[in-house]
Amino acid sequence: MILISIPSGPFETNGYLLCAGEGQGAVAVDVPPGSAERFLAEIRKCSSRLIRIINTHGHWDHTADDERLRDATGAPVFIHREDAKLLADPAAVLPGFPFRASPIAPDGYLEDGTTIEEAGLHAIHTPGHTPGSICLYSPAEGFLFSGDTLFAGSIGRTDLPGGDQETLMLSIRTRLLTLPPATKILPGHGPASSIQWERTYNPFVGLGTEVT
Repeated sequence: MILISIPSGPFETNGYLLCAGEGQGAVAVDVPPGSAERFLAEIRKCSSRLIRIINTHGHWDHTADDERLRDATGAPVFIHREDAKLLADPAAVLPGFPFRASPIAPDGYLEDGTTIEEAGLHAIHTPGHTPGSICLYSPAEGFLFSGDTLFAGSIGRTDLPGGDQETLMLSIRTRLLTLPPATKILPGHGPASSIQWERTYNPFVGLGTEVT
């Protein structure tokens, strides 16, 4: 499996491309503003075809180039049902912000426990940052796309519409910190981390204990 990070947009949002190999299908996880051309270039390098576009949640800094990438590849767009309304009205998240994203409709929905067989990913519903936030876990490869739920040394903000601090903390502690300690965290912003490090040192949710 080839994993490529594609940071882009005004908030340096991390998009990711998973390529299974030459001639195999590829999956995009979050498609931030201005990233579509880079995705297309990396797909060509992998000699792959894009078969899915997955959004970890509906904020436009993660979804703005969904439509461009879908139009160029024909790959369907998926999101949790509870965040579909954010795709339909991107400006509702940060009213007055000068950036604009076109409203789109998803082609399908991911629920808690959904398996994306082409990429070996399992969807974990982690509400709190948004009602429909999901993380994507690969048990075979040992990594987690955490979206804006969990960052290196931090957590997602909850002051935007639909955010809830208590719900976010519950999601992180019961759904993410229980994953194997060596799991690599690939967040929506900033550098990678691990469940071990966050469980031990994250000042917001860390339990202050080493995990074995």
